[in-house]
This record gives sequence, C-alpha cells and structure tokens, in this order.
Amino acid sequence: MRKYIEYFIPVLISFVTYFSNKYLPDISRFFSFIPLEEKNNFNIIFYFAVFSIFFHIVMDLLVIFWNKIKISISIIIYEKGKTPNIDNIPEINFNSKDLSEVYFNFKIKGNSRILKKIILDLDLPNWASFQANIKCNQKGCYEISIKDVIHREKQNKYVEMESNKSYPIIFNPTDDETNSDKVTVNIKNIFLKHLCEFKSNSFIIKNSKR
Repeated sequence: MRKYIEYFIPVLISFVTYFSNKYLPDISRFFSFIPLEEKNNFNIIFYFAVFSIFFHIVMDLLVIFWNKIKISISIIIYEKGKTPNIDNIPEINFNSKDLSEVYFNFKIKGNSRILKKIILDLDLPNWASFQANIKCNQKGCYEISIKDVIHREKQNKYVEMESNKSYPIIFNPTDDETNSDKVTVNIKNIFLKHLCEFKSNSFIIKNSKR
C-alpha cells in the first residue's frame, strides 16, 4: 500500500509547490549569484525539496502509528484429530447424542487494547446452538470475544500468541431429514474490521436423521 502512495507523492508535491510558490517567501533573494530570470525556478526547486522531505517524514510517522494500531487475526476452523488448514472447509457432524464440537486455531498479533474490543460473529442455524458460555446477540448471532482468547496475554501492550480452543455444539431437533448449513466467522465492528488483517475459513455443520 505504501509503495503505491509513494508513486503519487512527487505528483502531489509538484502541484503543491507550483500553486503555493507565489505565497511563499522568496528564498532566492538570499543568494545574490542567482540570475533574476532564474529566481522563480530556484524557488520552485527549493520548495519542492522542502515539501518532499516533509511528506516523507509524515509518511514515516504514519507508518509508525499504523504499526502500533494494526492487528492480525488468523482463525483456522478444523475437526477434532485433523490438522488445521485454512484452505479446508471442515464438516462438523453431530453424534448419536446430538452433540458435536468445533475446533478453532487462533493466531493473534497486535495492540492488546484494540484486540480486546474485537468481537467475532458466528451465525449458527436455528437448529444448532453452542453449549459453551458464548453470548447470543439480538440478531441471533453468537459472539466470541477476542478478549477471552487472549486473557492470559491481555496485560501486555503487544500480543503475539497462538491458541487452540474447542466449542461444543448441541443439535436442536427438527422435522427435517437432513440439516446442513455453512457457518462463517466475521468481525462485528466495521471500523475494527478495517484495522485488522483478518483471515478465516468457514465450516459446514450437518445433522442427518438416523
């Protein structure tokens, strides 16, 4: 992203220098050896250099600031006994007791103050529900707080961790012969979503009448 912005900086600086030159002090008057007809060109070159330095300092400061607030969350959903692979879409099936379990591999990096504000949304079908202590909001989506995932690390300013968690699911009986739905994971807050480098696979939850 930064390299694309840097492509446009010289163009931007050229416009700023050209249109602001007449409002800026005449630096050439301090250099008597500069011919009169070259004074304006000298001022333009001088201020172009000044603005270039200024813009690059601003860019460096923005990068430092961005590195302090940016976060990265990778979630790999997988089945028990299987190797986590973000390119796979695991199929989670219920057993004879109408119970199942889904496994999450979390890889989290970033500022803990921001991470603690992130909530993940999971929209389970109405015939399935989490057994664990996971909040369900008014829209019917289950919420996993990253604060609970990083609870051992949240006192640190910067978090870099990997954790595996399992979430039991219970089947709510229906009259349908087969129930199958794809479940995705999303970041709830739109603003925080843009601050986060987020990756996750989805999973299929399935139950067939026996």
